[in-house]
Amino acid sequence: MTQTPFSTITLFPKRKPTVSSSPNPVAIKTQSLPPPPAPTLSPLKTPPREIQNPYTNQLKSKRKTLPSTTTLFPNTRPPLPLPLNIPLKNNKTTKAMDSHVSLASFTCRDTLLMILRKLGARDLARASCVCKLWRDMASDDAIVRPAFMEPWKLKEIVGEPVSGSFWRENVIWKFAISHKIASGDSVTSLAKKYSVQVRDIKLLNNMISDNGIYSMERLLIPIINPNSLINGICYIELDTHAKRELLVLYPGGQPDKKLM
Repeated sequence: MTQTPFSTITLFPKRKPTVSSSPNPVAIKTQSLPPPPAPTLSPLKTPPREIQNPYTNQLKSKRKTLPSTTTLFPNTRPPLPLPLNIPLKNNKTTKAMDSHVSLASFTCRDTLLMILRKLGARDLARASCVCKLWRDMASDDAIVRPAFMEPWKLKEIVGEPVSGSFWRENVIWKFAISHKIASGDSVTSLAKKYSVQVRDIKLLNNMISDNGIYSMERLLIPIINPNSLINGICYIELDTHAKRELLVLYPGGQPDKKLM
């Protein structure tokens, strides 16, 4: 018997190498795994009615647990009925009495004087529209004149106004300075002297041109600075050129009767 060499003995038969399409070994493993099962969706269960609206359930629970009034206030008693011999109040009579008391307080002359003396000229004009009594007291010279003087800190107002509505408007354009015209005066020079505009002087004196100054003995200068009225004495005058009542302030203190 002939012995074959050891190298020729085929203990393990040769297998042909398997060629894979994908060079990545991980891909081979993933291909061999079976696909995951599809998730099974359970049918939706509708919650009970009590869980859907917890707010109403909470209220219901509170209503159930709310104790009665007898347990909350055990010592309370029902109100006693009114005795029959006590007469009830009449609302009409009480209202009439209250209105009578308020009307009496506002028609008392002493009370009205205290109130009206604290009002200004504009507020006094409004108060005079309330009734006849208020109109008579609000238009009194002892009340109207101090109220007109107070904002400007005037020392005195001389004269009586012709118009009854003179005190209603307490404005700066009612005041003017009387300037006696001298030789060499012009509207432009007087406007520079008193720091006013030329048109304001013409408007106050009803002047059309600058030449109208030579036919006048005095010229009214409008007041712009209220500080010039402090501790001053003003005279109520009806100027022929201005054709209205004004409070005229004289630099010398007293007016010239020829110019009035």
